[in-house]
Amino acid sequence: MSEITKESRAERAIACHNKAYNCAQSVAFAFLDKVDIDPETLFKVTEGLGLGMGGMEGTCGAISAAAVLAGLKISTADLEKPNSKGTSYKAAKACIAAFKEKNSTIVCRELKGVDTGKVLRACLTASVMLLPLSKKICFRKNNQKTYCSPGKAPGGHPAKKGSSFIQ
Repeated sequence: MSEITKESRAERAIACHNKAYNCAQSVAFAFLDKVDIDPETLFKVTEGLGLGMGGMEGTCGAISAAAVLAGLKISTADLEKPNSKGTSYKAAKACIAAFKEKNSTIVCRELKGVDTGKVLRACLTASVMLLPLSKKICFRKNNQKTYCSPGKAPGGHPAKKGSSFIQ
């Protein structure tokens, strides 16, 4: 099976968002093929994360989905001796740091410019922006410890078919 391209993942996220999936669901479903979870469960797990955890007051749903993906991919799921939390936490923290470096906040309300009138990041572009960050953090090859570096996030321009900003 061939590797899904970055552009295909972006198109998948956009298609999900256009079907009224929230930002968290759109990011998560762009990587459904990379995690061991059925679509219905992933949909349910990420539903409450959209719209800044339901009321724009919390963390952006797209970045929350990246943390969910980190856990789904990195966790050993050892129920007797939880031993992978540190690695999952590092991955989530790195993605949050890169997103915050690029956007100055991870709070939905601030990203949408609700109080200021200045939109820092729209839902769809936040979702598409997170695709390469999620891939670098959660889906590295050969279990290399490669995390996002602040300042190396993609430009976050609106996604267009064939766009080259998705790294």
